[in-house]
Amino acid sequence: MRHLSPKEYYLQVAKWVDVKKESTAKKWCNAVVEVIIQECFFKHTCRVPLLGIFDLELQKELTQTQTKDGVAQTFVVPEHYSIRFTPCDSFINDVNGRGVTKLYRNRVKKEKITKRDIERQLRFEQEKTDEYIRQQNKVKQEIIQEGQRKRKETFKKKTAKNPTYKSKRGGRQQSKRR
Repeated sequence: MRHLSPKEYYLQVAKWVDVKKESTAKKWCNAVVEVIIQECFFKHTCRVPLLGIFDLELQKELTQTQTKDGVAQTFVVPEHYSIRFTPCDSFINDVNGRGVTKLYRNRVKKEKITKRDIERQLRFEQEKTDEYIRQQNKVKQEIIQEGQRKRKETFKKKTAKNPTYKSKRGGRQQSKRR
């Protein structure tokens, strides 16, 4: 599956935040990323609402030996941070299109559904309806194409038997008026 190009991504963001310019969406996205970077750099963690938590883990310096063409080469991998992302409950549920997490099930059990849970369910139902309509339109198109194919085959058979045969639909000749 193909990833969105940066331009396509910024256009999607612009659509969701209801702005006209791609450059405005790009500034907004860059600001979000910069906040995440700054928080991770100084605090080694960043919680992004509705998305999740970015945590930094320190990786110790180590040496690595690789053999290439019978020659051993040793590399030093410097101490560095790796990033661990933990998605939040609402992000997991939104990606799945329905509540699947333990926290969601507990909210259902306690009858404390959030507004976001309701919006997600409505969006999921709308997407299912839209998908059903797309499938129905596809079936209609296939039926129409099959009918057109059968008419063409019938026309070919009739013209093969009788070369002077003309279709009732499109075979009319227009009279010339002068």
